Formats: sequence, C-alpha cells, structure tokens
Amino acid sequence: MKKLILALLIAGNYAATAQEAEQVVTKPLYVRKNELGLMAETHFNNNLNNRDMSFGGLQYKRWVKPHMGYRLMMAYGEFFENNNRIVQGKLGDTVFERSTVTRIPNIIVGLGVEMQRKFYKRVYLFAAVEARASYGKGEYYYELSERVETAQYSQYTSTTVGTGLDASMFTLNVAPSIGAKIQFRHLCFGTELSAIQMGYKRVRYEMMYPQYMSVGGFDAGTFRQRFFLHYRF
Repeated sequence: MKKLILALLIAGNYAATAQEAEQVVTKPLYVRKNELGLMAETHFNNNLNNRDMSFGGLQYKRWVKPHMGYRLMMAYGEFFENNNRIVQGKLGDTVFERSTVTRIPNIIVGLGVEMQRKFYKRVYLFAAVEARASYGKGEYYYELSERVETAQYSQYTSTTVGTGLDASMFTLNVAPSIGAKIQFRHLCFGTELSAIQMGYKRVRYEMMYPQYMSVGGFDAGTFRQRFFLHYRF
C-alpha cells in the first residue's frame, strides 16, 4: 500500500510539472506590430532658389511581417521660392527688372513600403520607397525696379513692391531611401537618407489672369534626411 501511495504521488507531481512546463512553452509571445511617432525631414541645398521644402509631422508604421511593413505619414511644410532680379526690358539707359518671392504652406501625406533587417543587437537597417502628395495655398510677392545704367555708373532710381497675390500648388513625388534605427521594447528612433526624387509640381499664380507653372522631372542632386522617434505597441 505504501508503494502504491508513493507511486501515485510521484505520478501526480510529474503530471503537474509537465502541465506547468507546457503552459510556459505554449504561452504566446506578444509581437509589437505598430509604431507611431514624430518625424521631420529636411534637405541639404544651400541655394535659396531650390524650390523645395522641409516638413515635419506624424508617422505611422504597421509591420505585416517581421521584415516588411507599410508606413503612412502626414506633415506640414512651407514651399519657398526666391527668384532674383531678371531684366524685363530696357528703354534708353533705363533697365526694368523684376524679382519674385513665393511662400506657400503645404499639407503633405505619404504612403510607403519598408523592408528591414537586424544588423547588430538593437540596430536595424532598412530601405523604403514612399509616394508623397502635397497641396497648399499661399502668397506671391513681386518687386519691380528701375535702374539707370550708364558707362560711368549703375543706380536704382525706383522700386515698386506688389501686395501679396494668391498662389496655390500641388505636388506628387516618389522617393526611395535607406536608413538605420535603434529599436527598444517600446521606443524606436533613427534616420534615413534619400538622394533621388521623381515627381511633378504645378503652381498657380493669381495675377490679372491665372498663370501656371508645371514641372515634372527626375532630381538626383538634392539630399534629403528624415529623423523619427516612434512608440511601439
């Protein structure tokens, strides 16, 4: 009888231990598939006439696979364009010049695909392709100048500054990028760099009659860098 009781106790203890081990092994691992946080993007171009804009806002990422995810961003930026004086005409020794300044606040939205690989411990490398669209309304200023030019001297005699005129713009761009990030349990921060941008831009100027400027092309000369800080959940 003692041996039977001892055998039952050993069997019960083994079954309880096995059940506990099974519960520990089969406990699901929580995977954080979402990221939400702040981002800011700027360009490295010292030319004031670059006709480009920096922006900042919110960015969301959803990882559908460990190495692949989608991202969505919404941001605010200001388009700035400064055209220096250009000659409009000449009458005798008087030269007529015109310069313009355009400032248009924009709302930017973007949608992209991102691929990542673990590089070392918490450091990840990634590559992305993002399509962006923006629209905004702002103002357009012009300055008309008269300059007397002779063999001895050149002097501005009068300048007329126009009031702000309405202007609006629409852009559509696609840009690839590469970057690196450091990922913790709940936080993630990093940066990415892009040197190629393909797109289309259309600007409407409200003067005596509407004037349009449309440009489409491939830009491989302007470096852009984005910084981001996300919360993972």
